[in-house]
Amino acid sequence: MKIKFKKDTRNKIWKNEEAIIQKQAHKKDKNFFLSGPWKKFVRKQNGLKIYSVNTEWLRNNMLWWWGHGGHGYVLEFIPLDEIWISDVHPYYCKCKNLNKNRQISQRYFESTLHHEILERNLMKAGLIYWKAHQIALDMEKNLGLLKNPYIEDYSLLTPIEKKSQQKIFKAYYNAWKPK
Repeated sequence: MKIKFKKDTRNKIWKNEEAIIQKQAHKKDKNFFLSGPWKKFVRKQNGLKIYSVNTEWLRNNMLWWWGHGGHGYVLEFIPLDEIWISDVHPYYCKCKNLNKNRQISQRYFESTLHHEILERNLMKAGLIYWKAHQIALDMEKNLGLLKNPYIEDYSLLTPIEKKSQQKIFKAYYNAWKPK
């Protein structure tokens, strides 16, 4: 698997903040846990707790720039064993084909979830966010749950698609995991 990494042209503040959060992640309080009606448990997967979170509540109360998903190696308030996925697309989202409530579809949820898990695992193994994020984006494209990551798809997942997801995820993780 080859990926031509894009140059990181973002402000250095973002790069530095991400590096600090990633470096200090192992120091997090293992008993720290945020809960409330804004956070709903979905399932356990790959040893992680998966939550659907209320996008608007998060944006209004914790992080104004919250997007579609996150994990504890990028956001300091998310425990390391949790992945959070939005329940709706943020109002500023550039995604097309959204329903009137901007809901996240099953396909979008699963695609974002695989992205977040792979990105998290690569960062846990020491890869910087910028590279882990690009690898996760490439994997999302190859998963094929969304024809285009910026076009929502409300059709249901087929059993064949569900089965192939894990195979593709494992191939990416094994190919890119730092040695």
